[in-house]
Amino acid sequence: MNINSLYSMSNPPFILQLLPAFLFFFPFIANAQSTILDIIDVFQQIISALIPFTVALALFAVLFGLAKYAFRAGDEKAQSEGRNIMFWGIITLFVMVSIWGFVGILQNLFFGPGYTPTAPSASELPQLPTPTAPPAGPAPHPVPPPGPTPGPTPYPN
Repeated sequence: MNINSLYSMSNPPFILQLLPAFLFFFPFIANAQSTILDIIDVFQQIISALIPFTVALALFAVLFGLAKYAFRAGDEKAQSEGRNIMFWGIITLFVMVSIWGFVGILQNLFFGPGYTPTAPSASELPQLPTPTAPPAGPAPHPVPPPGPTPGPTPYPN
């Protein structure tokens, strides 16, 4: 076995596959002030940025399929590929926009019109009680002194 075939970039080692995730979370690891809400907020921002990108990507696929279909008018195989790309691009756009609309309908149904979801602030979350030291002095419920423990009672014959 060749060492170059083991560590080729087409199949990187597992640690290199985890490197982007580590670099993404490194600011949260290094900063002790970060909370789970900060991480959730970052994920919401990433997803909010990815939604228009995926819609644009699907629209690009439809337009690419249309161009392939139109500009390769003499090649039946290229036209078939163009139709296939357009078909799946339109299906993808339909599914994305339908889910987007369905989520909007559910938001209006459960939260009223004009609802914009926001993450709760730290002051709105339930707080855990802070531990306190026990009061000085005798224990409120004294523990009985150690002594002989009664054994099982014998049953009469």
